[in-house]
Amino acid sequence: MQLRAKEAAVKANMHSVHVTVEDFNTQAQGVYPMDFATAVSTANPGVFNNTATVAGAVSGMQSVPPCILPQSARNPIHKTNGLCFFSGPAALAAAPPGILAAPAGAAGDPGSVWYGSADAAGNAAVVGNANKYRIYGYGVYERMPVPLSSGL
Repeated sequence: MQLRAKEAAVKANMHSVHVTVEDFNTQAQGVYPMDFATAVSTANPGVFNNTATVAGAVSGMQSVPPCILPQSARNPIHKTNGLCFFSGPAALAAAPPGILAAPAGAAGDPGSVWYGSADAAGNAAVVGNANKYRIYGYGVYERMPVPLSSGL
């Protein structure tokens, strides 16, 4: 029961990231963040003075304001050292064009959420051209089988 509760918390964190990224897209007028530290006004220069990010610079795995993601989100499995639940950069693993593939996962990943952004062709996004994304969660033992993506 405890393991299922922890995995349910990971799914809730995935949903929180999904809602936050869609909120960013609304504020940036149609552009998704390249990574969690991309500011709205950087992603779309037509939006002035909006320095909000998804989770900030994620320095030391901590969200840094001003960010859209709630500060209450935490890793439900690795609770030590105040670790936030994000794992790894927003870079895409090698994958065929049009497919966003997450890293396989590592020993420190349980409970974490991974975000990857891409341009229309599926190549790793740069600032201002991210128009799709994929969000993966890592359960207690392995990656969750169902990712979240843009348009859902």
